[in-house]
Amino acid sequence: FLNLKANYEGRTTWYTIISKAYDYVSSHNNIKIVILSDLNANYYTDVDNPNESDFISILKNGARRSFEKLKNKNVLVLLDNPWVPYDPSLCSNRPFSFRFKESKCDYKFNRNIANMHKKAIIEVAKGYPNVRVFDLTSLFCNRDSCTMKLNGFNLYRDFNHLNLQGSLFVAPYIAREIENFVNGKN
Repeated sequence: FLNLKANYEGRTTWYTIISKAYDYVSSHNNIKIVILSDLNANYYTDVDNPNESDFISILKNGARRSFEKLKNKNVLVLLDNPWVPYDPSLCSNRPFSFRFKESKCDYKFNRNIANMHKKAIIEVAKGYPNVRVFDLTSLFCNRDSCTMKLNGFNLYRDFNHLNLQGSLFVAPYIAREIENFVNGKN
């Protein structure tokens, strides 16, 4: 989101590039819909309010600034897919393995932080009729657990990035959400 800065080396100035992208998008009338991919992480600093330490407040401030900047666009916020708790390569078929009998592809997902994050974004989005939120977690998780494998294919490249199969899995859902948004459907 706008004017949030990552607190780790290598990405400390990326917010300036993102700010330029927001300026570009908001000033070009031919861009009708903007997709924001929201990372469910808690290591940001609010550039405009550097003394703010409450993560939810930081997140809401960034979302509010983003939605304000893009108020003349339709905005689809994609809430991040769930992070997996271990290396996805452990989720593979090993027909000759005696060590991994049970599935390593399903896991319990701690929804506490994700739900706080989701609630904060939705709360801010309610004030902007041009903003819609789509939670990718629903594609990977049921009420009790999540999976990192579907139809025999791993969906993750690492702990939080989808691989090609994972991207191909979520793409039609995102496309349908965009189409519904553009056509005014829920």
